Amino acid sequence: MTTQRGIPVALAAILVGSISLLPTAAVALPACADLLTLPPLAGNPALYSATATQQATPIPNSRAYCLVNVTWRDPTEVGTAAGYASGRIL
Repeated sequence: MTTQRGIPVALAAILVGSISLLPTAAVALPACADLLTLPPLAGNPALYSATATQQATPIPNSRAYCLVNVTWRDPTEVGTAAGYASGRIL
């Protein structure tokens, strides 16, 4: 038999116990340089060039961010058939 005073204690114990069963939501973010090795950039034939540079906003509220510059091209339009001079790789 449970007293009315024991019910909140039992519910609190169940709640605390069930929280420990939840998976953690912490996910490590990739480093700025690692962004270039992840999809959709890595191995993409339409990617001509890409750079990733660690930057920061001005002080006093400085925050780090990653500046990514990407140049895309149509991989089917290469060479003289696409209007480029012979020997050009663009």
